Amino acid sequence: MIIPLSSVNPRLMLRLVYLLLGLGCLSLFSIEIVRNYPDIPLHNLVAEEIYSGKRALPFYFLYFVLIMLPLFLVKSLWAVHVFSVLVLTFAVLWKFRITKRIFAEECGTSLLKRNDFQRVSICVATALLLLQNLVYRPSSTMFLGYLPVNTWHNSTTIFLMPFALLLFYASHRYLLSPQPALLRNIIILMVLNIVIKPSYFMVFVMVFPLFALIRFRLSKAFFLSLIIPVVGGAAIILQSRLAFYSGGEHAPLKIIPFHVWSHWSQNIPLAFLSSEAFPLAFLVLYFKEIQRSLLLSYAYVTFAIGLLVFIFITESGYKQFDGNFSWQVIVCNYILFLAVSISFFKMLFLKTDRDKKDSLLLIIFVLHILTGCLYLLKSPFLNFG
Repeated sequence: MIIPLSSVNPRLMLRLVYLLLGLGCLSLFSIEIVRNYPDIPLHNLVAEEIYSGKRALPFYFLYFVLIMLPLFLVKSLWAVHVFSVLVLTFAVLWKFRITKRIFAEECGTSLLKRNDFQRVSICVATALLLLQNLVYRPSSTMFLGYLPVNTWHNSTTIFLMPFALLLFYASHRYLLSPQPALLRNIIILMVLNIVIKPSYFMVFVMVFPLFALIRFRLSKAFFLSLIIPVVGGAAIILQSRLAFYSGGEHAPLKIIPFHVWSHWSQNIPLAFLSSEAFPLAFLVLYFKEIQRSLLLSYAYVTFAIGLLVFIFITESGYKQFDGNFSWQVIVCNYILFLAVSISFFKMLFLKTDRDKKDSLLLIIFVLHILTGCLYLLKSPFLNFG
């Protein structure tokens, strides 16, 4: 018997999502550790070696310091494994909570007071955690050949996601209303982003001042916003003095367009189109809406800069094809899908009649979800069937 969505209590629905999502993450991350699928067990081993003095602190150290805490009580790698599963599960649940909160704030209280829209917001927030590119090709290199919306195997990126979302949204609020008090929150979140993993910061430090200049011109609000890149740059310089794990000397960076992407993908245009089908379709069908919306334009430019970093910058030597400059694409892509989903579903909910454009966008969105579920079931770390 199928229970209609409209008959489900929103609070009960939310609790059920938290329960299923929590159990799913606990199971998924545990399976990855048992099967020794990178990167979670590798990062756990790094944390143990840092604790024992065999390694120096990584360039981005906060996650490793956090998961090594159980070692002060129990001298066992399995203590780190168990604690990392709990930490990563919490990060995903927090990511879901932040996603739902941003969705709610952007859609307004008039819509959220309606139970049916509350159900929609829960469903969309859940769906965003499952999205993946449309071309289904399960392999360990899928994340380098395509542009993922989510990652389930890289612990530092999973842990970074809620903090990156908060930084993006706090900076968006400042661009809307430049209150000096918001700068304090942005600085704190920015520093946390840097010490967890500076992938998103590399994009943020370029995009935020640009939008501040466009929005505020050469006003006081713009010059106050320059505190952000100054503090961020100082934090990076200070952080660079720390020893970091790289298997030897840190490889210098090179500018070689499409060097890494072409190594992992035989068809870059197809990889791009399939990965970005939903936001690209929205861009074509509702371009004027993007021009009117700061959230949308900020998200699209953020993704574009993140993608350009991946396209042009690569490490040299044996690390050149590790794709370490692809992680910000995942963060920026999730932000883009969230912003487009907010605008699309808000627009859809306010319309009395759905037209062909909306039906097409809805179909594409659902296909992203289905391929995301397929990827989880057929991925190298689960491989069910």
